[in-house]
Amino acid sequence: PRHGWCTNGRRFVPVRMLDVAGLVPGASEGRGLGNKFLDDLRHADVLIHVVDASGTTDDNGRETKGYDPVNDIQWLRGEIDAWVYGNLERRWPGIVRRHTATKAPSVDTLHAQLGGYGTTRDIVQRAMDTVVRTSLIASKDELAQWTLDDLHVFVNVFLDHRFPTIVALNKIDMPDSGKNIASIIKRYHKASRDGISEENIVLTSALAECFLRRMVKQNYIQYMTGDDDFVSNDDGVSNNGVELKELDEKTRRRLGNIRDLVLFRYGSTGVQDVIVRAVEVLGFVPVYPVKSLNFGAAEAFRDCVLVRKGTTVREFARKLHNRLDVGYAGAETVGGIQLAEDDVIEVGSILGFRAPVVAPRLSALAPITQQTRNLGNLQPRRRKYKKAQKGRVPVRVGNSTKGNYMAFGDYGIRVKDGLRLSANTIGAIHSMLRRQLKAIKGLQIWLRVFPDIPVTTKGTEVRMGKGKGAFDYWACRVPKDKIIFEMSGPSLNLELAKSAMRQAGFKLGVPTEFVVADETTRQPKKKDLPKTCIPFQHAK
Repeated sequence: PRHGWCTNGRRFVPVRMLDVAGLVPGASEGRGLGNKFLDDLRHADVLIHVVDASGTTDDNGRETKGYDPVNDIQWLRGEIDAWVYGNLERRWPGIVRRHTATKAPSVDTLHAQLGGYGTTRDIVQRAMDTVVRTSLIASKDELAQWTLDDLHVFVNVFLDHRFPTIVALNKIDMPDSGKNIASIIKRYHKASRDGISEENIVLTSALAECFLRRMVKQNYIQYMTGDDDFVSNDDGVSNNGVELKELDEKTRRRLGNIRDLVLFRYGSTGVQDVIVRAVEVLGFVPVYPVKSLNFGAAEAFRDCVLVRKGTTVREFARKLHNRLDVGYAGAETVGGIQLAEDDVIEVGSILGFRAPVVAPRLSALAPITQQTRNLGNLQPRRRKYKKAQKGRVPVRVGNSTKGNYMAFGDYGIRVKDGLRLSANTIGAIHSMLRRQLKAIKGLQIWLRVFPDIPVTTKGTEVRMGKGKGAFDYWACRVPKDKIIFEMSGPSLNLELAKSAMRQAGFKLGVPTEFVVADETTRQPKKKDLPKTCIPFQHAK
């Protein structure tokens, strides 16, 4: 295998794990690493909470005796709940007003607010379905009628779907562990509390697993992670033809304790079981993509990809490589069975794709990057000279009205003073408008100015002379009364557009004016324009 390994017919697929340090009570209020710890959680699909089952470590990590490990389970869920609910509660009145104004579906509105936690629309939809099905909220999916208590109920359900948690009860071989394990199992038996259910509690002994792996590395025993026992030289078994080393009395006694207190009592050290349970909770199934279905019986497949249950063949092709999706020509499995695009992938499926010659090999799983001109990289395609004189912002004379009227959209923003506008500012305004109005379907934004002037700068305390400074950024000169942004959308109303343009005005640094397209703001016909007779007469 290219990733992981295969031993005795068992395939081990690697998963990425992130150790989140700084876990202390009050993290949502800034204690410990505070928001840094909570922000790390949004990158995870599932949480594995390691709890000291022996009760010899308190909630702050200090050694103690008689501590109840149930407290650790409770306050972790409380910190995550306070983090998500606190962020929503502060903005809830504005969220409801915008939801009412846009008439957007409740799931879309909630997804727009919860997207920062690494969630998808499907997760929000499943949480909303759970709320509606169980009638936990009286007004169900009408956000305008939700109280803060209803919001808190939804957050609890959302956390169950977004952050499923596996509790790893560690140090199960310690003296007081048995009493605490029985208490925890009794509390969560046939009842889901604190976001934890009984099947998501796994008993582990990390120290025993580490010791067994070290003994395997030193060729004292034969053991594979997840096994319920090991063999040593005393059993007369060799390790792949290599005779195992003789055990001394101290090592034999320690291995005997691990066998009696952990392996025989609980079936395994539990470390592998924790990872397996985490994958099962997420609903992942293994799939083997191959270049050719003509393979030997003794061969191990190079690639093994974990996908969610319900993934179709076409979605899997898109996951492997974008060119397989663009040039999709069909897929088949063992026996030459042809698969449809919407066929659901089963556990352990072996898939081969038919793709055109231009498609890459299945081993090239890295996506292809493509350079595109966008509002994050505004600059002219070519320019005759690399540098330009600074110049001045134009002052309108005579009867010049170029760019002063609405031309494309329904709403716009007009500057009431001349300025030099940088490409970074234009991109920041555009990103802000898209973010503020992302709930508007079919939103269109027009840019009426373009940064085509190179601006150069010199460092501080640099002597005069030695030529012009180095290029710094692109900018454009915007005269007074010119419209710089226009926008329109099927469900974009006056209140939302005015609020978004007001935020855009804060980034400009000059007085601005909100413009609505009508007969007075549209470009008049040439015959209706006043004649230019005296300079500066119509400058205002």
